[in-house]
Amino acid sequence: MVERRSVQAGGRRLSYLEKGEPAAGEPSLVLIHGLMGTAATFLPLLAEIAEGRHVIALDLPGAGGSERDPKMGASLAAVTESVLKALGALKLERPVLVGHSHGGAVAMYLAAFHPERTSGLVLLAPAHPYFRHADQLIGFYLSPLGKVFAHTLPWYPAWVQMAGLRRMAGPQSWDTPERLVPYRENLRTRGTIPHLL
Repeated sequence: MVERRSVQAGGRRLSYLEKGEPAAGEPSLVLIHGLMGTAATFLPLLAEIAEGRHVIALDLPGAGGSERDPKMGASLAAVTESVLKALGALKLERPVLVGHSHGGAVAMYLAAFHPERTSGLVLLAPAHPYFRHADQLIGFYLSPLGKVFAHTLPWYPAWVQMAGLRRMAGPQSWDTPERLVPYRENLRTRGTIPHLL
């Protein structure tokens, strides 16, 4: 059974989903979501993971049920530091990190700079932490017009958002309107868009 919990880590409340309990000799799995996602985007994967395996799906700072604070850093180093503090608060020693998209970049960064804190990596379509190809798109979102677009995007019809999600996930994506719900809820939560920007 998957349960929603929270932990104080680095002075902020982080929300997470948990399935199973830690077992001696078995590393826990820690799932790290993508930039616009939340722990809830991993629910289909959590359902497929065998019972008896301990799994944590984190809501990164500024996402899902985790605290939003306009002063918190959004850099790769700052997000990685939050994940490290969460691992410490949850007393997870050397888990296997499973990172999707931006979460994959966070997992790679953590493993590269703190190899003693993980026993393995699973990368699901990871973002490249130093990829410059998207700089123009990022520049657009940071422009006045782009900021207006970003703030209104969560309120567009679901079919428009699905087109964007499929473009991001690929034409053969199995994403459905139901799988879009956690993204929509996250982006509609006050403070999420400014943090992403």
